[in-house]
Amino acid sequence: FIELIVPDAKKGMMFYSLLQDAKKPEFTREVSRCMTCHSSSRTKNIPGLQVRSMFTAPSGQPVLSAGSFRTHHGSAFEQRWGGWYVTGQHGEAVHLGNFQLPSKKRPKKPIDNAAGQNLIDLSGRFDVSNYETGHSDIVTLMVFEHQIDAHNLMVRTNYAFQANLAESPSAANQTIWQREADELVAHLMFTGELQLDSPIQGTSSFQRNFESLGPFDAQRRSLRQFDLKSRLFKFPCSYMVHSKTFGGLPREVREYVLTQIKHKLSELAGPVSTPRGYSNKEIAVAKALIAQLL
Repeated sequence: FIELIVPDAKKGMMFYSLLQDAKKPEFTREVSRCMTCHSSSRTKNIPGLQVRSMFTAPSGQPVLSAGSFRTHHGSAFEQRWGGWYVTGQHGEAVHLGNFQLPSKKRPKKPIDNAAGQNLIDLSGRFDVSNYETGHSDIVTLMVFEHQIDAHNLMVRTNYAFQANLAESPSAANQTIWQREADELVAHLMFTGELQLDSPIQGTSSFQRNFESLGPFDAQRRSLRQFDLKSRLFKFPCSYMVHSKTFGGLPREVREYVLTQIKHKLSELAGPVSTPRGYSNKEIAVAKALIAQLL
């Protein structure tokens, strides 16, 4: 069967399974079976999403005794993409993608994965005849890893707000949910994001297609624009403020988050240089794009 997770703008993450051998395939709503992996500290302690990096045996199955990493947008390359296919250019940075252990045994360190780095196409290393494409774009993977925690933090903030509201209507604007919202603000501003030592370049049309989605201002600027030189995105605010999940947050939460982002962007600007290499112009563009949402 295929497992699916769908973000609901009001309820959070919804879990489903789809049997492949049924005469009439039907979606089945799942609860407890999925929560073993998808409701823990790895998902911010709410039913949510996670990306893991694991060592795999020649069969493709994870070697659990070898350990694993929970991947987020601040993870070092050395800990990313174990068990994943990866294509793209990334300089001398080394990752765990495109690598399988020679057996089910724990690996001896250091891991030699030189052959799995900077691949343009997977077909020269793996049989990809049963796949739609020979690409597993590094830019796509990094966007995905940022996006999952944005979803988790938005759902968690929404839960906190609803819990405050249920406890007391007058408590809806108090600090309990705002503490959760502050974590969301930090994530949406790429706090703790991995700083790239070398530029990265994908191998598919993903970058072009993603950037074309907008929304744009009058100068055709968008929070979806990439940097890919020293960081993932050009501007210091995430495109996830345009997502349906963010739009489904209570009005008080949305306004608080956007106001906090705008305030922190003002603090980020400096007379000479800014943290993480943002120019004052890039900060000003982000502020203008956020102002359009308030």
